[in-house]
Amino acid sequence: MAKIEKGHPLPSHTKLKYDECHAKILLEKFFPEVYNDLQISDRPDLRDVVNSVGVEVTSAIPQGEQEALAIACTIPYLSKKGRERKITYLKAKGYDYSKYVMSHPPRGYAWTGSDYPDIEITFCKDFLSAVKAKIKNSIAASMRHCRGTICLYYLK
Repeated sequence: MAKIEKGHPLPSHTKLKYDECHAKILLEKFFPEVYNDLQISDRPDLRDVVNSVGVEVTSAIPQGEQEALAIACTIPYLSKKGRERKITYLKAKGYDYSKYVMSHPPRGYAWTGSDYPDIEITFCKDFLSAVKAKIKNSIAASMRHCRGTICLYYLK
């Protein structure tokens, strides 16, 4: 298991996934009457065996964007040569990094005018794709583990 150091980003290889931990904290904090003792597991991602509740968690942030964010978080802790190598890699992927700030290629997060844009060309496309993939890959396995599965579609 990777070593966790105070004041540093979490190591990239841990048994826990950030989105699942975040969903667990939010659900237990804001819906304690339903989710009071969620355990992190696999299929479903969160499970409350006492109340027979299972939750599948998915992220709408594309894998490439997640990778870029993870790399950017580690850059301040690298050697000068390591920083240069990671910044060059990010630039090749279309990201601009400067000290503690990273910008990514423009995306359709907002629109102007009175007409709504086609949902398939906005950031919602990533969310819809993530939901479709999660349902396709896990619904059968989730149903084997608990009586009722609630799918939580988590969008940052």
